[in-house]
Amino acid sequence: MKFSRRDFLSYGGIAALGALNFTGSNLAFGATKNWVEKPSMPMPMQEIYPAVFGDEIYVGGGFVQSSKPAFASYSPSQETYIYNPERRLWRQGPTLPEARHHLGMVSNRSTLFAIGGFYGVKGNAWQLRNTVFTLAKNGKEWSNGPMLPSPQAESVYGMIEDNIHVVGGKRPEPETGQVKDTNKHYILLQNEHWEEAAPASMIRNSAAGAVIGDRFYVVGGRGSGSYHLNNKFIEAYDPKHDKWESLKPAPFAAAGHAATAHDGKLYIFGGEIFGPGANWKTGKVYSNVWCYDPHSDEWKEEYAMPQNRHGLGAVTLNDKIYILGGGQQSGPRSILSSVYSR
Repeated sequence: MKFSRRDFLSYGGIAALGALNFTGSNLAFGATKNWVEKPSMPMPMQEIYPAVFGDEIYVGGGFVQSSKPAFASYSPSQETYIYNPERRLWRQGPTLPEARHHLGMVSNRSTLFAIGGFYGVKGNAWQLRNTVFTLAKNGKEWSNGPMLPSPQAESVYGMIEDNIHVVGGKRPEPETGQVKDTNKHYILLQNEHWEEAAPASMIRNSAAGAVIGDRFYVVGGRGSGSYHLNNKFIEAYDPKHDKWESLKPAPFAAAGHAATAHDGKLYIFGGEIFGPGANWKTGKVYSNVWCYDPHSDEWKEEYAMPQNRHGLGAVTLNDKIYILGGGQQSGPRSILSSVYSR
């Protein structure tokens, strides 16, 4: 689908900072309607990308409270936690080879992948990594997998026909090393080697997405720089033609949100927007939930989450959606351990 700059503004929807000052209509009916509280994670965690693997939920890395913080009061984590929905229990999984925040987790039938992300210490909390850690089913420790072609983080992760996709986020410029947003799109084929695929239409970080059928949907995100503006843009990747198609924009501009697929539809949860001058301390966080139907190309608002959240995780397991962790205030603050399903 070709579109002009006018179409792009309509579909992409670059949002002014005040554009999100609204109350979701579902809040009037009670934010917790249809949501059921589950056992909390072993610790509060933010900036997580959980994955379903072997009928369990895996969460690794993320920002956690630290006595020796890398940024604000938090540092990247080296821990992995696993939730078994039948037993309603969390247990500790294998420790990651190195601490990470914004660690991308995604799985196929045989392997769980922990991709890229940031390493961080005080004074240098945003060190991009190109590492890929792998875990086999019932594995006791992480192994090193095929490294990303470039360090990359704050990307969107998905699996189509057992191949792992990594789209967008942040990466260093090859010539200067300066960290910039990217639309790069890499595919890990047969768990062995990365190939570059068609780049996404928009350069952005902090987007979210999920695979429905054989198409990879990516929505929202924001740009780096002095404005850090969120966007409404949504597009879908068709692997058969190695092509992206723009779709009807989201009802609001989201970044730092989470997404998952359920019953053939795309759901997005929460998110944040920075304050004037890209000040994360004066930003806002949202509890809104929206559903996109690929068949009708329409959006519908759902009942909001029980709490405002950004940097949270969302997965679908056994016909239930789970939301996990995140922060109630913009930036790394007020981190949650709570988990809900619906």
